Amino acid sequence: PVEGTAPGEVLRAGKPLVIVEVAEDVRTNYLHGVPADVRSLALYPLTTPQGCLGAVGFASTSVVTWDEPARELLTRVAGLVALAAARMLALVKQDEYQNKLAVQRGHYNLLLEINKLLFSELEPQALFAAISRSLHNLLRHDYAFLVLQEVGTNRFRIHAMQPPIATSFFQTGLTYPGEWSPSKRVLANGRTLVLNGDGLASYPTEISHRLYDEGVRSACWVPLLIGDRGIGT
Repeated sequence: PVEGTAPGEVLRAGKPLVIVEVAEDVRTNYLHGVPADVRSLALYPLTTPQGCLGAVGFASTSVVTWDEPARELLTRVAGLVALAAARMLALVKQDEYQNKLAVQRGHYNLLLEINKLLFSELEPQALFAAISRSLHNLLRHDYAFLVLQEVGTNRFRIHAMQPPIATSFFQTGLTYPGEWSPSKRVLANGRTLVLNGDGLASYPTEISHRLYDEGVRSACWVPLLIGDRGIGT
C-alpha cells in the first residue's frame, strides 16, 4: 500500500524526503522493503508535466547527510529518471493500444469470414466444421459441439461435432434430457458458462461428467439466442 509509507509521502507531497538515520524511524511499514543494512535514505519524486509518477530512492549503508550540492545533483538525476519512466510508460501504452487494435481486427476478420460461410452452400456438418476451424485461430479448442433444443420438449440434440469424438456416447444425432446438460441452465439465464478442471467434474449434470471422463478439462457453453429466445448452445 502507498498510504503510510515513505514513497507514498513523496508521491503525495511531490517533494524529496531525506532520512539521515533510518534506524531512528520506528513508524510501522513506513520504510517497508528497505534492506536492514541501510543507514541513510533519500527519496525523490519522479515529476513530469503529467504529474508525479512515483519515487526514486538512493540508499547508503553508511550515515550520509547529503549536503546541498549533492541534493541538487540527486534532484537532476530524479528528473532524468522521470523522463525515462514517462517514455517507458508511453511505449507500454502504445504497445497495449496496438495489441488492442490487432485483437479487434482479428475479431472483425473472423466475423466476416463466418458471415461468408453462413451464405455458402455447405452441409450443416461441413459448415460447422469450417466455422470451428476459423474460430480456432483466435480461440484454441479441441472440440466444438452444436447442440439445439428439440422443439416442444425438454431434450437436446447434438447436431454437429468438430472433430467427432471417438466414443460410443458423443455422436451426432444424440438426444438427451435437459437435466443432463449445462445447456439448459445456460439458456435459462442467457449467459455463457465456463467450467474448468474440478469444476467440470463436479458440475451436477451428466454431460459435464461425461466430458470430464473423455479427458476434457475446460468447457464453455455459449447460448444461441434469436431475439430473447434461446434455441441451443
